Amino acid sequence: MSRFSTVLIVIMAGCGPGALNENIEFLLTVFWPQTGVCGYVNASLDPVSICWEQ
Repeated sequence: MSRFSTVLIVIMAGCGPGALNENIEFLLTVFWPQTGVCGYVNASLDPVSICWEQ
């Protein structure tokens, strides 16, 4: 198994797949603001903080 796969499994086990998905969507809205998602920053800070608290 590659190092990337191992790291991804560990992150998903710690954060859960839902939080990982929210983090990816949050990064997309940060780097590409023209996605049209409004108010997403506030909603995305919750799973980000939950993931990093663990």
